[in-house]
Amino acid sequence: MRYDKERDCVQVIFQCTDDDSDWAVNLDFPQKIYDKIIHGNRIIQLKVHGGWGAMWLAMQDSVRKELKRLLAKHPGRPVEVFGWSLGSAMAMLAAEDIYFKFGVKPYLYTFGSVKPFYGKQTYEYVRDCCEKAYNFYDHCDVVGYMVPFPGWRAINRVKLRLEPHFCITKLFNPSRFHTQYHVPRLYDGIE
Repeated sequence: MRYDKERDCVQVIFQCTDDDSDWAVNLDFPQKIYDKIIHGNRIIQLKVHGGWGAMWLAMQDSVRKELKRLLAKHPGRPVEVFGWSLGSAMAMLAAEDIYFKFGVKPYLYTFGSVKPFYGKQTYEYVRDCCEKAYNFYDHCDVVGYMVPFPGWRAINRVKLRLEPHFCITKLFNPSRFHTQYHVPRLYDGIE
């Protein structure tokens, strides 16, 4: 986490899968109840990817502590949350937590984005926690389809195309399609 002087905002940045323990977390995808929240006029149970939810809860206190320090040092500044791959799940969970804990609606940007939320109610609540959200994934990037079962979602998913046509065999080339999010032409036409 840091204060970005050039953009005049506080940034929270999460990285990708790094080791075998991260892979174990990625594969722990049965949905679990994360929390109960009042949204609108009803109480809903937030449902998330079990491994990613547990990972976020393990780091939540340290992220909150550092964010509280940065927000006190730079009051009123917007918060931007970034993540790539596994970090996209952490970024989306962090965005919800930042709104819940600090009342600040962050700007959310993820790349190689996964789908950590289960169900329409969870999706709608987390969407409302962000000022704006852009969760980018390439249509040939297998990671963008994780969790690959019905009911799993990410807020405001934005499909990118390194290549114009989808082919299922391209999903087996993550070294190409999961690592190209730095290519500027992918974002042409996105405001």
